[in-house]
Amino acid sequence: MERIKRALIVGAFETRSGSREEAEDSLSELGELLRSCGINVADSTICPLRGRYVSTFIGSGRLQEIVVSASDLEVDLVVFDEELTPAQQRNLETAIQKPVVDRTEIILEVFASKARTHEAKIQVQLAQIRYNKCYLST
Repeated sequence: MERIKRALIVGAFETRSGSREEAEDSLSELGELLRSCGINVADSTICPLRGRYVSTFIGSGRLQEIVVSASDLEVDLVVFDEELTPAQQRNLETAIQKPVVDRTEIILEVFASKARTHEAKIQVQLAQIRYNKCYLST
């Protein structure tokens, strides 16, 4: 029997302009998206940010907390509730030693898993290609 994947989900809000409540609501919605993909949410965390870090999106202190949590919880992947750049995703994966995906990738996966007709499957594949093209060109 295949083991159901477990994920740590990470949300963020900018302390100057964001709302913790909005971040919590968005993280809850992301958890539902993951469950619809057959992924269990092991835990979630919200990071208050003074600004977005170019290399890892979050600061080194928060990143270290996520590294420890991902290891302690024995998760299979870490999902950020924010769009990550390719460099950020790569740097996070290097630090965490787990696959890292963002919300957009999860949404595309949900659509892919629900597509039934040939046309729907092609449309989802096209959306994934467009996303990956944008992802690779940044």
